[in-house]
Amino acid sequence: MSSYIGAMRRSLDVRRSARHAPTSTARIALLGAATFALGIVACNALSGASDLAVCSGSDCLAPGATGEGGAGDGGLVTVDGPGDSGADALGSSCTGNETTCAGLVSAQCTNGNWVKTTCPKTCDATAGTCADYPSCRNAAGANCGVLGTGASCCDSSPVPGGTFNRRNLMAAPATVSPFSLDNYEVTVGRMRAFVDAGGATQLAPPAPGAGAHPKIPGSGWNPVWNAFLPPDVAALRASFARTAPATWTDQPGANEHLPINSVSWFLALSFCAWDGGRLPTYAEMSFAASGGSEQRVYPWSVPASDASIARSRAAYECNFELPARSCPASYCSAPTTPSSPCDPLVCIAPATCVSPSCTGCAPADIAPVGSLDNGAGKWGQYDLSGNVAELVYDTDGALPMPCVDCVHAPPSALSSGPGKPPRLNAFFLITGGGWDYAATSVLASSYSTLRDDVVTDAVGFRCAR
Repeated sequence: MSSYIGAMRRSLDVRRSARHAPTSTARIALLGAATFALGIVACNALSGASDLAVCSGSDCLAPGATGEGGAGDGGLVTVDGPGDSGADALGSSCTGNETTCAGLVSAQCTNGNWVKTTCPKTCDATAGTCADYPSCRNAAGANCGVLGTGASCCDSSPVPGGTFNRRNLMAAPATVSPFSLDNYEVTVGRMRAFVDAGGATQLAPPAPGAGAHPKIPGSGWNPVWNAFLPPDVAALRASFARTAPATWTDQPGANEHLPINSVSWFLALSFCAWDGGRLPTYAEMSFAASGGSEQRVYPWSVPASDASIARSRAAYECNFELPARSCPASYCSAPTTPSSPCDPLVCIAPATCVSPSCTGCAPADIAPVGSLDNGAGKWGQYDLSGNVAELVYDTDGALPMPCVDCVHAPPSALSSGPGKPPRLNAFFLITGGGWDYAATSVLASSYSTLRDDVVTDAVGFRCAR
């Protein structure tokens, strides 16, 4: 046995050298500065205990793990021992083949000891193993982004945080802490997983405080908002058809990788909370789209002042499928006083100004999320401009000053007029512009608003982590 262990140690030493593994201190930091047990232990892979390697103390790496650390890494493992802070509640020993979760740590009982793995995304409490976020645990959550990459629709990338100018105004600086932002807009397939799990309804609303920003007290779910959720799951499904074109389909089909649209702010926040995240703040979304202090014209602008925009970068002006949107100039209905574009001072009664309908817009102009790889932002997020405009946590109003992880919070009280249903009497901010917006409306600095009781076919959302 001793010769086998020695051979395995040498094998691991070679692999670690080839991978340029960081120091033990760096590896330990990934588990919250845990003190690793000494001695020879069995290390399980992310996929379970069937693929075991032998390792020693702080050198434990799951098979296939690089040990490089950083966002998205997993596979670093340890066993319980004196001072172990990864999952102290598990105790120092175990029996059988139990599996469990302790926060982001998956633990499996092996040879009488808990063998733990730090999960790159989340730990599935039901199975006790590392898993993707709940909305991406079915087939519809796979293969997002550029064809052939096989990326999870729930992949997110870290945004380092920093200080920048909101709306590119020097008078409106803001500072955001580091956070993680989903690479893709929430898809129909991900929403389907939410609906199939019961969604968020008046019968099963989010828990109070769910989906809160960790640095903004009171930013989670307010039970007052339960009234704005659909009464039940049947009403939830029907709610996606309130506008046309709607990307939702009652049965899985060709739209699973399209961004979900026709969603309310309340449903967006509910979804993100259920999926282990939250809605990003206006400052966070603007920071990501602007490339932080680079103050990019568009999310893809390199250099930051580059104002070029094209079909390969964003779905805007109905151009994902040609012909693009074409809006004829307005004109005066009186031929004796022609005016185009129509000047209301010249076009006087009984003549009127006429604005012909635009042409070239169709449901096919909504692009699968992440399919326009030339339009990625600085930190790897796609469709930060175009495709669907995106709801954020904030409501419209004066930009908070000073702003350090700030929000313009929604009101907590309801209001209603005689004979009218209650509403918040608020307008939520949306960023990025949509598939039928003009090019000038998908700038990194652009924003618009949406009344709290309204949904549209050009508005969706993504989650922050």
